[in-house]
Amino acid sequence: MTNSSDAVVRAVTQRVVDSFTAQGALFTGLDVSNVVKNTLTDVRHRQCAPVIRELFERGAMGDYTQTLIDVLAEGHKPTQAYLYHLPEHPASLYDDAHRSQLAIPPVSTSMAIDENALGSAAAEAPVVIGRDGRGRVPRQLLLNAGLVDDALYALSYTGPARVTLTAPTGLEDEDEMGATIEYEHPSLLHIPRRLMSVFAPGLKVVARVSHEQVELVPAH
Repeated sequence: MTNSSDAVVRAVTQRVVDSFTAQGALFTGLDVSNVVKNTLTDVRHRQCAPVIRELFERGAMGDYTQTLIDVLAEGHKPTQAYLYHLPEHPASLYDDAHRSQLAIPPVSTSMAIDENALGSAAAEAPVVIGRDGRGRVPRQLLLNAGLVDDALYALSYTGPARVTLTAPTGLEDEDEMGATIEYEHPSLLHIPRRLMSVFAPGLKVVARVSHEQVELVPAH
């Protein structure tokens, strides 16, 4: 029996998964639910597991893939579980030492909290680029630009390097330079690695409100 609503369990699970993918970590569903339980002590793995599977199937983990591995349930029962990892990180990297590094502090249960504490008048915010290569843009900044839909269209340009976020019209091209993106996190929009690749590795990027759209550009 749990006192946590499905919406709260989903929100916390999304935040934990995002923390892991931003680190480029290798993790199992049990790793995720163990961290969720740091915040929601009454929650069980069986409540988190379907959310984790759905996030992967929806592409909410970006370029992550999954590999079936042998694990010990409850520390002693041989079983199998899916390991989530980036394609460039082989499943063999996942071991006890790696698993011990996956602990993160309890995360917020709020559905409305903004990751960067932006106000309704903010016109610029830093873009956090995780080790998974995805850019993370605060939803509040997008709302400040009048982009209130649950899906946005992202288009990348190489000269000069930038990514624009606009309201979708339904006529956009879906290719290596453009994609329609849905929110897979309570307060962040994730820009795919292939679109963020127009920026040089290690470059600091900011998001700026500009004429009913948001532009991701190099920070000056």
